[in-house]
Amino acid sequence: MNRNIFLAGLLSCAVAAGISSCKKEKEKTEEPESSAITEIRATVRDGNSYNNSVDSVKVVTYVWDTDPKYSTPVVVAGGKYENGGFRIALPASVKAEYLYSRDFPEGVSVSNPAVKTAEVYLHGYKNGERTVFSFWYENDGTDVEYHYADRDAIITGAAPPYDDKGNTGQNTYAISYKKGWNMVYRVKTQSGKEYTYHHTTTPQTGLEWFANDH
Repeated sequence: MNRNIFLAGLLSCAVAAGISSCKKEKEKTEEPESSAITEIRATVRDGNSYNNSVDSVKVVTYVWDTDPKYSTPVVVAGGKYENGGFRIALPASVKAEYLYSRDFPEGVSVSNPAVKTAEVYLHGYKNGERTVFSFWYENDGTDVEYHYADRDAIITGAAPPYDDKGNTGQNTYAISYKKGWNMVYRVKTQSGKEYTYHHTTTPQTGLEWFANDH
């Protein structure tokens, strides 16, 4: 290599305040935080009041039939409900037939469009029969969804706003799926008639477990 060309290349990495290392032409976008998990542990608010109504909690996903009005519940994991709470070890994988590709609107980018996911819900059971109770990890402005992803993927961006009975809503995304189970926090902010649901895997604080009878 011509020595003068090599030195010119080094000088091109200099900045006015001094010498710094050469940077890539395109800065790397900061990735959202991950919230990958392998189990769910819950101490439910006023949880002992449900000890006689619920004896187990099951992790349930829904498989859609050819008619989109109907779906079939499928149990993928479960654990005992006792002493006002529960602990559930999540399976290492979920069957392919329970997974779906997600279609994201314009303005939202997906690093790996082949990713497939399943969203699950936590239902209370008594003697093998489903009760009216479901369990949610939430606070006044945030609730948590549990997603299984079949591969790593990063989802970022903002969907176009939409009209909601005179209000203007919008969904934004900063999700870093890791292969396996992920907690996705849905954070709502509102100003007047405009509100945003921000979907993120960055952990949020101030959440509590509740039992809802619907």
